[in-house]
Amino acid sequence: MATTFTSAREPRTAISLRLPSALLDTVERYATEHRLSKTDAFLHFLSKGIEAEESSGFSEVLAQIEEKVTETLRLVRDQHGASNKERVVETVQSACEEFPAIRRAFLFGSFARGTFGDESDIDLRLELEEGVRFNLRDLEHFSKRIEQATGRSVDVITARTIKSRELRDAFERDKELVYDREGK
Repeated sequence: MATTFTSAREPRTAISLRLPSALLDTVERYATEHRLSKTDAFLHFLSKGIEAEESSGFSEVLAQIEEKVTETLRLVRDQHGASNKERVVETVQSACEEFPAIRRAFLFGSFARGTFGDESDIDLRLELEEGVRFNLRDLEHFSKRIEQATGRSVDVITARTIKSRELRDAFERDKELVYDREGK
């Protein structure tokens, strides 16, 4: 496509633009070198920009770059996600070791399903050893230890039976054993 811009004889509409000085200097320099008015020089650059954007080669290259960037971001997110879950599991295991009352720990919810995001919390269910002390202070310390290590909030269930059917179903569907004191 040849670059064309209107001649001085065609009707023009007056507009006002605020341009960066460097761009204005470039337009003025081009106008002087080619003996054009600043308006015609500006129209030349505007036409070249429009022409380049409409060029199929330009669009194809941009589409290919966008595709590669998208794929790279997906791979980075997948890799980050795997290591993030591993870090959560390792942190839970380490925290469980500090409390003899914790017999088993299950991860459930978005981390167990692998659908967690940046704002996801960590959902855990603990099975406690009969006759071994585990009070609210221990539960708070356990939760804080995981929160500080992962930067995520933690929801912990310690009840033997879950009364909420919805929560019980979610737990049964997603549960993943991440700590077993006897099976270490």
